[in-house]
Amino acid sequence: MYPGEIFVLLGHNGAGKSTTMKVLAGYISDYSGSVQIYQYTDVRDMRERGEVGYCPQHVVLWDDLTVKEHVKLFQALKAPRRRMALDLYDRKDTLVRKLSGGLQRLLTVGLSFVGSPKFVILDEPTAGVDPITTTKIWEFLHRMKRDRIVMLTTHCMLEAESISDRVGIMKDGRIECWGSSAFLKRRFECGYKLLLELNS
Repeated sequence: MYPGEIFVLLGHNGAGKSTTMKVLAGYISDYSGSVQIYQYTDVRDMRERGEVGYCPQHVVLWDDLTVKEHVKLFQALKAPRRRMALDLYDRKDTLVRKLSGGLQRLLTVGLSFVGSPKFVILDEPTAGVDPITTTKIWEFLHRMKRDRIVMLTTHCMLEAESISDRVGIMKDGRIECWGSSAFLKRRFECGYKLLLELNS
């Protein structure tokens, strides 16, 4: 993976995507193999320095805080002098419990970028989200990928193709293949052959 790119980990439910993300975020330490992100071989060091942003699979927000209060809280914890452009400015004073599920998800995605981490991990950021908010999340991620690695999981091929610079396909806890969507299509897509027989 390289800075400035979105890497999508694609696989069916149970393929090991969420577990991989938790290992990369430093939330699981009991695993075999090794992880290196930039110069860090212990992801917890990277997380402690505020270099990792993590968006879990489920929305984790406080109902009685507003959008603005969430952003301020995360800024206080991670980077008090940095600002973030979040697509919810018009709802900054709205209590989270009054936001739709899609907008709560958008806020959760946005909060993972507070502090300008170099590596952002998003576990199924658009799962259960309506198409309009999904598009907003995709646009936000494209704006925010500059100078950082963004890695997300999905089980939706359309999403992987729409948003990724590169895709890794995971099966049974292993990445089976990876590359650009165009490369993977050329390499693995079955396609169709149409044979025409003309009678004169």
